[in-house]
Amino acid sequence: MKIKKSKLIQIIKEEVEDSLKSSDAQVSNAEFPDAKKSDIEGYISEEEAVKKIQSTNGKVFGVSFVKKDGTTRHMNARLHVKKYLRGGNLPYNPKEKQLIPVWDAQIKDKANAYRMINIKTITSVRVGGKKYVVNRDK
Repeated sequence: MKIKKSKLIQIIKEEVEDSLKSSDAQVSNAEFPDAKKSDIEGYISEEEAVKKIQSTNGKVFGVSFVKKDGTTRHMNARLHVKKYLRGGNLPYNPKEKQLIPVWDAQIKDKANAYRMINIKTITSVRVGGKKYVVNRDK
């Protein structure tokens, strides 16, 4: 199921508006329960969000994105986790499909915690204690 660009922009705007209602209001995202408006470092492009994620070098980062079914997913994840791999190769190149393979730190079954993040639907990224909101109105 594909999400129309206009629907995605609407979801992102609603999330940003909810996050910025007041300067001391708690950000509504579940993975950032202690975050306030002052924690938001700024607005970044999609490409900058990917660079921020790649700069974590295996450290845990937070990311919010819209899933195929239109719901928003909040995830604490890591890159380059190989411990639970069972061998074999993916039948496709994630970069060609604009996906980022990650290991979800919140899944209890660690061997089945590998997920893909769609670069085109990332709404926000939290790296190094700072939250960056992806601006798609450019």
